[in-house]
Amino acid sequence: MRTLGSKNVLAFGKRTEIATSASAQVRHLANITGNPLNEFLGLLNHQDNFLVWVDERHEKIVELKAEVQELKDGANGGRSGAKAATFVKYRWYAEQLVLLEAINAFEAFYKKTFIELGKVVQEFVQPEVMKGVKIEARLLWTITGNLSVPALVFEQSLFHDLDAVDEASEMLVADKRYKQNSNNNPLAYRVRSLRGIFQIRHTLSHNNGLVTDSDAAKFKRLKFDITAKDIIDPVESSLGLAVFRELEAEAKDFTTWLAGAAASFLTKCVNDRGLAVPAAKRPLLETLLGNHANWPTVPWT
Repeated sequence: MRTLGSKNVLAFGKRTEIATSASAQVRHLANITGNPLNEFLGLLNHQDNFLVWVDERHEKIVELKAEVQELKDGANGGRSGAKAATFVKYRWYAEQLVLLEAINAFEAFYKKTFIELGKVVQEFVQPEVMKGVKIEARLLWTITGNLSVPALVFEQSLFHDLDAVDEASEMLVADKRYKQNSNNNPLAYRVRSLRGIFQIRHTLSHNNGLVTDSDAAKFKRLKFDITAKDIIDPVESSLGLAVFRELEAEAKDFTTWLAGAAASFLTKCVNDRGLAVPAAKRPLLETLLGNHANWPTVPWT
C-alpha cells in the first residue's frame, strides 16, 4: 500500500504497538450491528455491494472512455485491450479475497454465537462436560480485564471443523447438529457442502488457491471433481456466489436449530435436574437467537 510520506513509515520491526481503530471508524463494520447472525449477514451484504460497486465503476469508466474516443473521432472503446485485461485480473483477485473473508467470517459467526450463548446458559452447564477443554496457562496469566469464562473457552477454538462445532454445541445445550459420521444423516447434503467450503478456505489460505495433490484428494473424497495444479476460481460457474448462498442459508438454519436445542436443554434442566430457569433469560436468548416456537414451552420462573 502506498502512503503519503511512505519513506518515513516506521519499520514494523521497530514498532512496539499494533495500530487499531474503533469499529465505529471502520464504516462498513460500523453499520453492521445485532446478534452474530445479523453481523454475518451484514458482512455478506457488504461484500456483495463491494463487488457490485467495482463492476459499476468499471462500466462507467468504459462508457466515458468510449465517449471521449468518439469525440476524438478515434476507435471505439470498450472492454478490450490491456486495460480490460487488468480489470478482469484485479476483479478476480478481489472476489477471491472476498470469498476467503466470507468463509472466515462464517467461522467467526460460530465463535461469537457460542461465546454469547455460553454467557446466558453458563450456570446450567455441568462442569464435567468441560473436562476436555484446555486453556493455555500463559493466556490465563496475562489476562487483566473482565473476560468471561465462555470467551476463554471458545475464543481459542477453531470452527472450520464441524466436529468442533458439534463439540461446542454439545457442551452448551447437550445436542449436536452435524453428526457428520452418522449413517443416514438428514443433513448429509449440508455437511458435504460445508466441508467442501472449509476445504476451499484451506486451499485459499495456505496455498494461495493452488489445488495441491493433497487438496485434490480431499475434495474428491467429498465427491467434488477438481483439477490438481489448477487455481480455485471464484468467478468460474459463479462458485463464489454459490458459496455465499450456502453460508447464508446455513447461518440462518444453524441459529434456528440452536434456539430449539437451547430451549430443549433448559426444559430438561427444570424437569430432570430441578433447576430454576429465570424468565430474565428469555429476552437474552431471543436477542441472540431470535424468536422461536419453543421459547414459550420452557418452564420459566
